[in-house]
Amino acid sequence: PLQTPGAADKETIKKLASLGYLTARSPDAAATDLPDPKDLIQTLGRLREASRLVAAHREDDAVSALRALTAESPRMLEAWELLTRALRQSGHPREAREALEQADRLQPGTPQILAGLSDLSLESGDPGKARSFALAARAAGASDVAPLLAKIDLAAGDLPRARDGALEAIAERSRDQGPLVLLAEVESAAGNLPAALAALRRADALGTGRPPMMNLEATRGDVLSRMGEEQAAERAFAAEIRAFPENLGAWSHLALLYASAGRYGEFRDLLSRMTAHVPGRRSLEAAAGVCEIVGDKKAARAFRARAVSR
Repeated sequence: PLQTPGAADKETIKKLASLGYLTARSPDAAATDLPDPKDLIQTLGRLREASRLVAAHREDDAVSALRALTAESPRMLEAWELLTRALRQSGHPREAREALEQADRLQPGTPQILAGLSDLSLESGDPGKARSFALAARAAGASDVAPLLAKIDLAAGDLPRARDGALEAIAERSRDQGPLVLLAEVESAAGNLPAALAALRRADALGTGRPPMMNLEATRGDVLSRMGEEQAAERAFAAEIRAFPENLGAWSHLALLYASAGRYGEFRDLLSRMTAHVPGRRSLEAAAGVCEIVGDKKAARAFRARAVSR
């Protein structure tokens, strides 16, 4: 038997209402119209196949499969969450947010879903909505909201508040590298490059014996390139790409580093490798954006045409 969700306490309801986020729907444990599992046994196989497509960076195929699956089984939470991931990886944050909002309607007030909605709102260029979702996640019981709020402040250009948020996150998670990388990003944006490197060195010390952390080396490369240390920056970006080939920002920054040094052969080869390693529309759009920055409009049009054809 399923346990019926309990009612939220009045203080939490008041906090959520004040943020403009409140839902009254909850799953009905006594529902009698649910499908018989044996009648839909193939649905699980289709979900697994969609997950395999996402992992293989075949996001377009995955989105098509998951659209069909959610149309047939609209109450299947896992399908909506996987569709969110596929849409986000394919460079559609607004559509990803819409899919995750459907997951939120199925399981309202879940802290992780609210935090995901905040992250997607920020990615789609709506920091105000991102803040509302982040505060709603905190009101619903999420404990790791400080870094998310700091990212929102950083995106909004409020560097003092972003720094305070990063420091709060460091205090809350003193053994984690993530908040230190975030602090480095804030200091770099503020032009405090030595302070940014110092934060990254602290992150290095915490990472001894641990697997690499995504975006640490990319952030180091960005700081070093700003300091004119091109060779060290190149090594950092290359290390990020080896560990996390899906990090398109690292590929793009390294390509721009090659272009600024007049290394156009390596520039073109790197973009070719990027779109091969991370196939799909998102990497093609990233390559087009880099080409536009360096003034190669012909190559930008070619990459964008390939992206549209996807």
